[in-house]
This record gives sequence, structure tokens and C-alpha cells, in this order.
Amino acid sequence: MRKIDPKIMLLSIVMIAAHAQADEPTQTPDAQTFLEMDRQIIEAFLEGDAAGYSARMSDDFFLFQKGYRASKDYAVGMVSAINCEVSDPLALSLAQITEVSEDAYVLSYRMDIQASCASGDISITLPTPVRASTLWIYKEGSWQIAYHGENAIVTPDSAANSPAPASNESLAASEAAPEGSLLESLLAVESAVWETWRTRDANALLKLTADDISFVNVFGDYFANKTDTIANWTGPFCDVDSFVLSEGEATRVLPKVAVLTLTGSVKAICDQQQFEDMRVYPTTVYVNDGESWKWAFGFNAP
Repeated sequence: MRKIDPKIMLLSIVMIAAHAQADEPTQTPDAQTFLEMDRQIIEAFLEGDAAGYSARMSDDFFLFQKGYRASKDYAVGMVSAINCEVSDPLALSLAQITEVSEDAYVLSYRMDIQASCASGDISITLPTPVRASTLWIYKEGSWQIAYHGENAIVTPDSAANSPAPASNESLAASEAAPEGSLLESLLAVESAVWETWRTRDANALLKLTADDISFVNVFGDYFANKTDTIANWTGPFCDVDSFVLSEGEATRVLPKVAVLTLTGSVKAICDQQQFEDMRVYPTTVYVNDGESWKWAFGFNAP
């Protein structure tokens, strides 16, 4: 099995440690309460508290960076080897939540921290600021983390082009998913959503998405509602010629909530730059409305 490079994973791992606390099953936390829960996670990580780190993790918890998906066990093992020195106070701000279902919420916020961490013989200064998103699910009497992601907040730059061209087909759907599987169902919707991006078809996107959605793009920009998300996906920033979706993996974290990860390869002109094989690593949260799976939250990592 390929191991994930600690340099790639450390930024996401910083957010996942947690102290077990009693939850109120009769009341959904608001954005600030979820933010304080994430703050405890950060502080436990910085203290190297691996036991506390795993206390709030769902059994299905994962991290996803650069096409690599890390399990709960892998993430806990990484934390047990990390030491951090904080040189500037931690600041969490701009917290907002998206309701996926009555028992699943995505918290998104900005994190600023000046810290240097070491894992074994690897020393890393954490990027700052970052846009962080955490999928919280209510399961077995407590709020648990099913997924966490972070993107550095940056402005578009002149990234070098890659040589391989793309085509608008889903390799994962045709090669990896058996008929009728969860993966096949989610990939069908995901591919359709990407096609709306390629064609700038806002009306089609309205039908493929849940009532309440949000989105984080590769630059760490956050779009808090359906109007802003669709405007971003169908806006003029990119002229998309074609795309490939591959290496799909799906997990049902609750009966009506599932998470899809995959690799996207795009041939496009974005911000007057030509890309022959621009790589994007999406994590998408889906909700089943009783009739079909709907796109509810997307986190596109570079």
C-alpha cells in the first residue's frame, strides 16, 4: 500500500484531534459551537494528544490530499509522532455551517496560526491562512468527525502546464464501480455536475444540488450558499474543453449521507492560462432526498 507523504498530509491532520465531551442530542450546535469543537481539536493536536485526537473520529473518518486517502488509523499514527511550536496565537474566524441533513453539518471557517511542526525528521511550517471545512455527523449519541480538509488561501498563479490531454468521460464510473453501487450512483451525479461546469448550465446544476449547498475552491475561496456556488461554477473564470474523473471512492457515513473522493483532470483555459492536464482533488458530500443523491458540499483541493 502506498503511504501518504507526511509533507502532504500534515496540514489536514492539524484539525482532527479531539477531546471527548457529552453532546446534547436534542439540540444541533450552531456555527460558533461547532467552531469551538474544532478549536479543541486543534489544541489537542498541538499538544500531541493522540488519544484525544481519535476520540471524536467516526470509524469512517478519512483525510484526502493529492489523491491519497488516509484512514483514521493512519491519521492517529501520524499525530502520535508530531511535535509543534506555536509562535503566534491561533485565530479562527468567519465560521459558517451548511446543513446537509438533520444529523450532518459542514462547518467552514478561516484559520490563522504561526506554527512549526515536526514529524520524525521532517520539519514543516504550517501554511497560513487556510480555509478549513469539517463534516460533523451525529452518530451513536455524539457528534463525530467524518472528514476534514484545508486549503491555503491564495491568489491564482502561473502554474506550469502538464502534458497529458483530457476527455470528458469518467474512468472511475466505467472501470471501478459495479452496477448499482453507491460509487456508481455518486459518480453519475458528480460527472453531471462537472458537465454543468463545462457548459455553464446553471439550470441543470439547480436540479442536481440540494436546497442548501456550499463550496470551497482550490484557492481557498468559500461560497456559502446555492446562489454564490452556482455563480462560481458557471462563471467566466474557466473555459473548459474537457475533463476526466478517475480514482473514485465513496463512503456512506450515515443512511442518507455519503462522501465521494476522486481525481479530476481538466483541459481548460483559466485566467488566460492554458492547462492541458490541470489536476483537482475533490471531496463531495451528498445527501439522499428519498429519490436521488444530491450534491450538497464540495471541497476542491489543488
